[in-house]
Amino acid sequence: MTLSAAEWESAEMAYVTTGLPNSGLTAHYQIEYDESLSPEDGLDRALALLGVCEQDYDLMAHWFGNIALPWNPVPIQIASGAGPGAGWGPPVTLVPGDGTPLDMVRYLLVAEVTEMFMLAQNKGWFHGVDEGSDGEGLSLFLGEQFLASIAAAATPIEIANYWMGSARLDYVNHVDPYDRTADEKTGCAILFIYYLYTELGFDIPAIIAGGGAQLSDVYENLTGDATDPFPNFKCLLDSAYPGTATISGANTNNPWPLPESPECPDLRTKIDELKADIRSWEHELVTPPIPTGAERAAIIHEIDGAKAELETTENRAKALCCGGLQLHPTGGSPPARPSQ
Repeated sequence: MTLSAAEWESAEMAYVTTGLPNSGLTAHYQIEYDESLSPEDGLDRALALLGVCEQDYDLMAHWFGNIALPWNPVPIQIASGAGPGAGWGPPVTLVPGDGTPLDMVRYLLVAEVTEMFMLAQNKGWFHGVDEGSDGEGLSLFLGEQFLASIAAAATPIEIANYWMGSARLDYVNHVDPYDRTADEKTGCAILFIYYLYTELGFDIPAIIAGGGAQLSDVYENLTGDATDPFPNFKCLLDSAYPGTATISGANTNNPWPLPESPECPDLRTKIDELKADIRSWEHELVTPPIPTGAERAAIIHEIDGAKAELETTENRAKALCCGGLQLHPTGGSPPARPSQ
């Protein structure tokens, strides 16, 4: 997440620890607040954050395999400003805004500290000096998972529809290492991360541990499948939300799981059976005693008929089931991921 220029300027205030136990120091944080804030938005907010910040840190550490951060304690500054917003250098500067509930303050802190964990992890979620579109998507995804874990009423930041309402370009194989704003690139990222999480069923620690230079690398690291995941991902969304249709509902960043045609399981079975038949007949043609004459012609006729039926079945499956069948010509290879 990023702060606006005005928010950064407002963040350059005098920070104090007045009234905070242990001068605002915990096992992993040093918390301060802007002395110009009202007691409710300054001291009271800092006291409330002190009471929960370590349990929130433990959750993040679990997600990232209990690696250590290079900063300890992490300096936290609760700043004045319109908000909500946050950024980190460190320090982590939180600009919740006047009257913002504690859940949102915690969410802002989690969104920033998870980016610090990405940098420390060094598995591809962070790119040099910025988290990039994939890391920003992961940060927002983790923030939403945090809100769900505490049953918070706070509403997730809606970014997926930036991508849904655009040309839906491929930011799965082409992440932007310099993008850390709410736009179509981070929108694509959070949609794909939710695809891994909800549609494919991978848990949060696994997704994080599977980090790579591209989101398609994360998919390969998780599944062992080197084929390009973007066509199937996009096809499922295009089928459910044609054109530039956007997602509605309680969490517009997570439309998954998306249903496929009820014909797809039968089509999968039929394709497997036809391929098995073709292999069996082709083996029969070259296995002694080698068939000749009418017997050989009959086998070839069966093979030709099965191949024609296979092509028809595969074409229907492609139309109904997106790329989920990993369809490719018999004996050929699945489509390769595009070069980076």
